[in-house]
Amino acid sequence: MSEAASASAPAPAALHTRNARKSVGELASLLSNAFHLALLAQEINGILTDFAVTIFADRVFIVVTQLGTFGTLVR
Repeated sequence: MSEAASASAPAPAALHTRNARKSVGELASLLSNAFHLALLAQEINGILTDFAVTIFADRVFIVVTQLGTFGTLVR
């Protein structure tokens, strides 16, 4: 990912901000337009659930959280 793209990506804690919320249709549109990062916030059973999809050259990374953060990622 280029420095410009990584600089514009929101921090994980920013997933719950109203500006980051996308509808399911908007998420599909973002992915089809070849964005490298797409964010979606959807209420599921009364709990705000965040989805982040990051597209890399050789794989797709999907995060689903109801905590508003990614937590710790360990390979």
